[in-house]
Amino acid sequence: MSRPEEFVAECACGRVAFAARGKPMIVVACYCDDCQAAAQHVESLPGGQSGMRSDGGTVSVLYPKREVRCVRGVELLREHKLTPASVTTRLITGCCACSMSARFSNWFPHAPLRTFAAAAEPLRPKICIFTKHAPVPDAIVHTVPRYQKISPGLALQMAAAKASELLLSSSMRMDWI
Repeated sequence: MSRPEEFVAECACGRVAFAARGKPMIVVACYCDDCQAAAQHVESLPGGQSGMRSDGGTVSVLYPKREVRCVRGVELLREHKLTPASVTTRLITGCCACSMSARFSNWFPHAPLRTFAAAAEPLRPKICIFTKHAPVPDAIVHTVPRYQKISPGLALQMAAAKASELLLSSSMRMDWI
């Protein structure tokens, strides 16, 4: 029997690692104003590494959140919200200030992952999203489809992942019988 695919994301010093099982939803370069503001905060920390590229995009691999686990260094993770009302809680390492992942308090069913391991292949996005917020839209370095907001295909993937999440959780409950 073959093992399922696994993606491992590590912080720069290697003390924190996340693992994701299965196929990723997609690899994206996000240019939203929220990601850019969070990147500026992370990069203001001593040694901070946000993953934001020179064109203002942050490249992440997206997995259904039920497939993502912190497998090493969970005690070193720090939560960061841009504002108390923000739906996004970023997970930043306390050891080397890397922005590794995020959780969402809204319906978003995915977890974005970034790796900072020296030997890791650079993540190559399949699409660019929220390009209307790019500092200089004409300077985006990726030669992949670009969307001013979210792409229709990604929206469908997210809806399908959420439906799957809801079906799995309802199949675990017996109160509907």
